[in-house]
Amino acid sequence: IMVADGAHNVDSSKKLIQSLKQYFNYKRLIMIVGISSDKDIDGMIDALAPSCDKIIVTHSRHPRHAELAELVVGFARHDLVAIQCADAAEAVAQALKIAKKDDLICATGSLFVVAEVIEHVKGLSGEVYSL
Repeated sequence: IMVADGAHNVDSSKKLIQSLKQYFNYKRLIMIVGISSDKDIDGMIDALAPSCDKIIVTHSRHPRHAELAELVVGFARHDLVAIQCADAAEAVAQALKIAKKDDLICATGSLFVVAEVIEHVKGLSGEVYSL
């Protein structure tokens, strides 16, 4: 099962974890996470990390994305080794590669990342951002 959720702040990240536990049965939670640089990155990671079994970090095409290295360090504080992927398509492919039958894949952290995951899964063409 794959879920895409636009949780992009600390409160919505906490509510996402609660909802996943309430509405889905799964053995492992594989989380695809990309966060915008102007968000409370550490707070969001603190909300997500304790419930995750595998972490895949990525970023959107949007210029406001957080750097992968910052996300890796944040998840490392929770003893999680994050897999780095250059874009949403690579992140989805990596998640599908490591997922087993009873695992849940969830993409979150940024509306931009979630949109790009949906684009990839549905085979839609992406929008290019410019300043």
